[in-house]
Amino acid sequence: MPAPSGNAPLVSVIMVTYNNADTIESCLDSLRTHLADTFEVVVVDNSSDRTTQERLEAFSQSWPDFPLFVIRPAANIGFGTGCNLCTDKASGDYLLFLNPDTRLENDIVAAFMSHEAKTENTGLAGPKIFELHGRSGADLSQFTDPWAHLAGRHRVGPIFRRI
Repeated sequence: MPAPSGNAPLVSVIMVTYNNADTIESCLDSLRTHLADTFEVVVVDNSSDRTTQERLEAFSQSWPDFPLFVIRPAANIGFGTGCNLCTDKASGDYLLFLNPDTRLENDIVAAFMSHEAKTENTGLAGPKIFELHGRSGADLSQFTDPWAHLAGRHRVGPIFRRI
């Protein structure tokens, strides 16, 4: 649900899009459907084609209470700079970086908050990732550091706690 007027949201969802017309609406709809806590969505639309812009506008018109803030830089500023621009505009207590081709299947924020309540000083959390047909994809537990990944020794899941 959107944050009540005048109150900061619990979570700012950060998204950078570039020509994601085929996926952006289902991503936003999954946020609308599955997030129960207060949130906002800050999107940098990186000089996308007109179709992506139209989809973002159509979603905003269909769901006027959905807290969607779209930033359109004059040129494509790239992914990292786009994320930084979003974080400058974000007002949530927590940041959720999400790719525009992602669909939530549950309330990941509630799961994180439950874990956060039991854990001290969590600095970074990553979800279990599933590909389109339900196959498990890469997640943070598989990569201890860049050197281990490059060396092909990245199957260390059992030493990481999972949410």
